[in-house]
Amino acid sequence: MAIDRTLAACALLCCCWGALLGGCLNIESDCSLAGALNGKLCFPLVAGQHINVGTVCLQLVGQTLFVTYDTTSAVRCPTCSPWCLTEAHLWVGLDLDDLPLNPGGNPPPGQFPYEADIPFPPCTHTYTFSIPVSAIVDEAVDESQLLCFASLYFAAHASVVCDGDSETAWAGCTRITVQGNWAMYCVANITCPCKSSSSSSSSSSSSSSSSSSSSSSSSSSSSSSSSSSSS
Repeated sequence: MAIDRTLAACALLCCCWGALLGGCLNIESDCSLAGALNGKLCFPLVAGQHINVGTVCLQLVGQTLFVTYDTTSAVRCPTCSPWCLTEAHLWVGLDLDDLPLNPGGNPPPGQFPYEADIPFPPCTHTYTFSIPVSAIVDEAVDESQLLCFASLYFAAHASVVCDGDSETAWAGCTRITVQGNWAMYCVANITCPCKSSSSSSSSSSSSSSSSSSSSSSSSSSSSSSSSSSSS
């Protein structure tokens, strides 16, 4: 698990900090979230285990990860359209083993590093956390081990209200524990385009060819010089 953590940390650094590290392992451009639409990767925000109350969307911009809770996409009732956010709690990391858990194996949202108490009323439909990549990747890594991908684990919790009905909500993907509460976590895969190895091979081959030609030319010139000397 420690090795996985180090490799994941390396991956994020490679993707997002390549320029600062002086370029690494043929990275051509910034990293992005696999499967993202218009730069955003969204997951359903589920309340009461079965009510779709909106989305939680991730977006990587430079060296900042934005996580946005949005209830505007879900409509439940005419007098409360859409649900209102009253609390938001977020944990994000490279290793699921780092997720805070209580003795019963359940994640306590109050111990998540990012939290917001959202005034109600008025009704708030969107809330965004801005997280520096440096807050996620906090380990010293060896540049020679950098990779072109990583996985971000996150648990996004919210409290939502509609017509006096208050519910707990989670970004819905995978249950954290089967026998405990229904808290969930999700995974976002990070990718970054790398130069193809064939391009490197081509370049190497071309360089070798050029060197060979140069050598031939030098040899030819040497022969000529020798002949001239002889005569």
